[in-house]
Amino acid sequence: MRKASRGPLGAAYPELRGTAVPELTLCRSDSPGYVTSATLRTAAPTSCTLMEGFRGNPDGRQAAVRFDSILLATVALLATTATWAATGRVLDAIPPKVIADFELTDQNDQPFKLSTLRGSPVLLFFGFTHCPDVCPSTLGQLQVIAGSPDKAVRETRMVMISVDGDRDKPADMKQYLLPVSPEFIGLTGNPRRVRDIAGQFSAVFFKSMSTDSSGRYLMDHTSQVYLLDRQGRLRSTFFNATVDDMTAATRRVALEKD
Repeated sequence: MRKASRGPLGAAYPELRGTAVPELTLCRSDSPGYVTSATLRTAAPTSCTLMEGFRGNPDGRQAAVRFDSILLATVALLATTATWAATGRVLDAIPPKVIADFELTDQNDQPFKLSTLRGSPVLLFFGFTHCPDVCPSTLGQLQVIAGSPDKAVRETRMVMISVDGDRDKPADMKQYLLPVSPEFIGLTGNPRRVRDIAGQFSAVFFKSMSTDSSGRYLMDHTSQVYLLDRQGRLRSTFFNATVDDMTAATRRVALEKD
């Protein structure tokens, strides 16, 4: 482990300065600018290996990917997710960050703009319907918050944006979210468009080389939950936060006067 400084990582993520960040080991191929595997070690007892399938053939070129793209995506994903995984953290946006309006397709196969939700707080996260663990856990937390006895908190709209638009069609989103709550909003669209949207939240995602038990590919993605206020501005980012922490922050935003 090392400390984030005013170097590239500290500049990209000022909130990480002075905190322990993961050590990232990149295994380069013979081709300049390419990487064949990336290994992250965190404060947790285990280590996480990304892009395992990029080891390729003996000359290191098969299935290689651009080094700079992998470095950016890996550091962004893991510096914001794995770094605080053991403790959980609420990061407030001061001042609130304006999120540009965007349009995707909802679970009813209708165009849906973020601005439609103006006037209500929003809890939003990026996930996918084949997600084996993180997404179901996040949905469970949001389900508890949606059922809060506090009326102000119950007014919060819950949104899931798919990072797997190639597979997650509107009908898939509807089938996935309906058992959780018919009020939850599922959005999907072109992965490139979603990537642009995710960038506004400093969220990243990419197709993993690992597969599930059925041989289907998985997606690596940031697991944070994002709180937007009634004006659609980003107010807080939750890193492995508890339901109580998210509820408290949501309540503060919900009770604010316009």
